[in-house]
Amino acid sequence: MKRKRNKQEPGPSYKMPKRKSNKQESGPSYKVPCTFSIVAAPVPGLYGHEISMTFINQTFHIRLNELIDVETQEKEFYFLWNTFISERSNRRIGILAMYNTLLSFIHQKYDEIKKRNLKSVWNIFVLYFKNLKILTEEQFFTLVFYRGNFDGKWFGYKTQ
Repeated sequence: MKRKRNKQEPGPSYKMPKRKSNKQESGPSYKVPCTFSIVAAPVPGLYGHEISMTFINQTFHIRLNELIDVETQEKEFYFLWNTFISERSNRRIGILAMYNTLLSFIHQKYDEIKKRNLKSVWNIFVLYFKNLKILTEEQFFTLVFYRGNFDGKWFGYKTQ
């Protein structure tokens, strides 16, 4: 037989929190007010604010310059990669999207990679993903032998 508790006896002093309803609002309501900007988040739970790119670039420069066992060409390449990936429009979720991310990176930054002579660092970077089996052999060769746009040229000669 259970004994009834007297009102004066100590008991649990906490109240059970009320559950929020699972009712979802219509429309893109995933906005978080911030001092930087208000940007609609692509996925629920992902905050929709962006930090200034100049601040991010300064942070990348400081951190890369602290490394002493990395060559200057590698630092330049990783700065290019980090600035590319830090932009929200270039972020893709998941390993399966890595090929598309790398392809859009080389497509956008090919001229700069060529001008700074960073092609060897790019090849090593892509080889890393091939060794981890994130890229197939065909994807690997597509990225390594990427030559950019021809812009109306054929074997070095302008076409009519």
